[in-house]
Amino acid sequence: MKLGSFPLLVGCALITSAGCMSNVRDSRAHVETTMANRLSQPVDWSVEDHEEFYRQVLEDGVLSLEEATTLAVFNNELLRARLEDLEIGRAKVLQAVIPPNLMASGEFRFVLQGSGWVFEGGAMQSLLDILLIRRRKQVAEARLKGREAQVAAAVVDLVTELRTTYRKLQAQQDLVALFEQAAEATFFAYDAARRLRESGNIIELDLVTEQALHEEMKIALAQARADERQLRESLNLIVGWWEPSLAACTIEPQLPPPVPLGVDAQSLESSVIEASFDLEEKRQELIALGKTVGLERLEVIFSSFSGGVSAEKEADGTWAVGPSVSASVPLFNFGQGASAEAKARLRRAYAEYTNMALRLRAEARATYVMASTAQANSQYLREVLLPLRARVTQATQEQMNAMQIGVFQLINAKRREITVAQRYIQTLRSYWVGRARLEALLMGRMPREQYGLAIAGAGTSLPAGGDEANGGH
Repeated sequence: MKLGSFPLLVGCALITSAGCMSNVRDSRAHVETTMANRLSQPVDWSVEDHEEFYRQVLEDGVLSLEEATTLAVFNNELLRARLEDLEIGRAKVLQAVIPPNLMASGEFRFVLQGSGWVFEGGAMQSLLDILLIRRRKQVAEARLKGREAQVAAAVVDLVTELRTTYRKLQAQQDLVALFEQAAEATFFAYDAARRLRESGNIIELDLVTEQALHEEMKIALAQARADERQLRESLNLIVGWWEPSLAACTIEPQLPPPVPLGVDAQSLESSVIEASFDLEEKRQELIALGKTVGLERLEVIFSSFSGGVSAEKEADGTWAVGPSVSASVPLFNFGQGASAEAKARLRRAYAEYTNMALRLRAEARATYVMASTAQANSQYLREVLLPLRARVTQATQEQMNAMQIGVFQLINAKRREITVAQRYIQTLRSYWVGRARLEALLMGRMPREQYGLAIAGAGTSLPAGGDEANGGH
């Protein structure tokens, strides 16, 4: 190798790496654009005037679902932490295209008999690292795209968890209002039973039965209010609120009725597969692993392959300068182990990719059944059972006014009407939760929870009451 070829090679490598560094994609802007399209609303993490941003969103003091989504995507600290993964990925791309530093060495020796000194020195550069810059850049870029898919999936996770928590909180507020009505009904029944007992018209068993139902209802109401508070705290956490002035904002007061799902069951699976960030992440990992199969073997075979310049000064003052090359000699290790390991990782990644596709298809089918069934049931409850129970209560009221039946039959009719109303709210909640999960799949993510509070239990229920309680009075 001619002496001038080494500086030329290093110079070309530096120019190439500088060009590569300038071409690294802006991952944050890419994710913002992708998620703005998926959410159908702007996504911007560059807002500096937070107070003005909050003021615009919360101008009326009522936090809508769309406003909550905007705030959560912008303000959630855990999501902001995930955004740094993009910068880590970009830094790894930059690191992959930068040539390693030169290795310099020098040695002085003094002549013991006579005068003068001897110097030997040189500068070496890893030629293998320079030759592999392009391949390493491809691996780093594939993994950067995988990180982009991860961060986009994290945004979908946040939005989905926000939507489910918001809808659950709306449902819980409706349940609290319903339980308050039930508590009033049980108190009225207990008070009526107490008066009848004082006049000797009912036995002690009837009185204590009504009292027990009222006490159980008080416990159920207290638990319903506690569940509401927990859901509100979870919503505050997801949105990223900690100031009391912000956390005091109210949400829309009533759970809306179901609307059409707007998705075709026949094309659902293909749409979910096409949109999936989970599959995109694993696909990019497959690409990266495929490019590392030969890369790792080369790195093992030629663990040391460097070129440079060496110089030597003799005691008489003469200099000798020339090129220097060092390389490992592959006598024993030809990278068999590294190649086998890389291929095994590639096969494992492909199996995980295939399994994820199967899971996505199954999740899409199951979620669609859950949402569509809850939609149909909630509509039936609202259009048939709730009006029917209201008519029963009204007819019972008319019979009591005509002194054909007693007050307790009216109270039992009202209890059953409230029970059906509770079932309607819970079914409607299931619909909105299922819808949010279905939307998550269509946006590209298998639903997962990680941003809010882990709230145990499935909610409170009304205490059971029977028609036989004081039925003849």
